[in-house]
Amino acid sequence: MGATTSLTTEPPKIFKSAKTDALAFIGSDGEIRGAQFEQAYRYYRATNASPLMSDMQLAQAIATSH
Repeated sequence: MGATTSLTTEPPKIFKSAKTDALAFIGSDGEIRGAQFEQAYRYYRATNASPLMSDMQLAQAIATSH
């Protein structure tokens, strides 16, 4: 829950640049993984010891932030 809250209240710049790719990921039901979304995904996984969100949840959080 903490990761979702911090992502939606003050997303890192890497997530802001991945918004279009996150929307494509959601719209394609996970088939399209753009470079910006992939970079945000890797950042999220590297900075959180225990991933709290699935790929789709992360994409949704990125898409709805800022």
